Amino acid sequence: MESAWCGFPFNDPNRHWETLMLCSTFPFFVVPMALITVLYFRISLTLYRAREQLNRNSRGREESWTLSQDTIQNGCHQNAMLVLISVF
Repeated sequence: MESAWCGFPFNDPNRHWETLMLCSTFPFFVVPMALITVLYFRISLTLYRAREQLNRNSRGREESWTLSQDTIQNGCHQNAMLVLISVF
C-alpha cells in the first residue's frame, strides 16, 4: 500500500519551487513587516512631537498641561483606532 506525499521535491534538479518560495517571501513577509515598521515609526514620531509641543506650551501652567494631555490622549486614541482599522 502506498501513501500520498505532498511537499517540495528537495532533490529535484528543476528548482522552480525555490524561486516560488523566495518570491512569496517578499509580498507575504517583507512588505508587511516594512509597513508595520514605518507605521510604528510614524506613531512614535507623532508622540515625540506632541510631547515636545506639550513641554513648550505648558511651562509652569498646570491647567494647560492637563488640557493638552487630554487633547493628546484623544488624538492618540483616534490614531490607534485608525491603525487598527487599516490593519484589519
